[in-house]
Amino acid sequence: METWVLASDAFLANLTDICKCAVAEGYLENNISEGLKAPVKLAKPSDVKLTVQLDQYAEAWKLLGEREKLCFDLVMFAGMRESEVFALWCGDINGEGIEIERSWYKGRYEPPKTPKSERTIGPPDEIMERLKSWIAKLPVNGPKDCVFPSTRLVTPIWPESVLRSYVRPKLRPAKFGWINFAVLRRSHSTLHKQRRSDLKIIADQQGHGMRTHLENYIQSGVAERKAEATKLYADFKGVLNKQG
Repeated sequence: METWVLASDAFLANLTDICKCAVAEGYLENNISEGLKAPVKLAKPSDVKLTVQLDQYAEAWKLLGEREKLCFDLVMFAGMRESEVFALWCGDINGEGIEIERSWYKGRYEPPKTPKSERTIGPPDEIMERLKSWIAKLPVNGPKDCVFPSTRLVTPIWPESVLRSYVRPKLRPAKFGWINFAVLRRSHSTLHKQRRSDLKIIADQQGHGMRTHLENYIQSGVAERKAEATKLYADFKGVLNKQG
């Protein structure tokens, strides 16, 4: 069981002052607080920040259906948040990329997480083509219809429902049940750093900020974002082809 220490230096300082007053007033014979020190607070162990390597991702990817592959790929290779993936409308996908204009969080649409989150994503061409093919097969695919709809076709399917019902049952037998959207988004950043991608471009792709002067004076274009995403996706396809 974890032990949490409530005492602090400030608390002990106050206790010492109180005891001094008590001694002066005759309520105590001596200052019982002398020599006391605040114990070191035991830190709560942080959760392990898991990431997935491309060979692991390739093995897991082959077990999934096309919808789940697309959802995973948009996070893993396009740097999208899961709330952005499931908030997509068919009209958000255009010739240049994917427009991020909203998020889907706890059953409702919300504005993008930050002003910088409202952006244009540049996914690899193959993922864009697969996404367009998926949309073409949807029962309803107007500009404001969901790309990943629930069974009623009115609202998006819940991300947790996708993981619980369609991802984990397939990945757990292969020991990949730990892979989720948070792991994929973290892996997107980690793998790009490992391959020395332009981190400013990756930050723009993910909707993150860097230092103020970079945010204010340097902006990467969608073509650059697509180029970096395509490089990482090409690494994955190479691993996938080797696995057969």
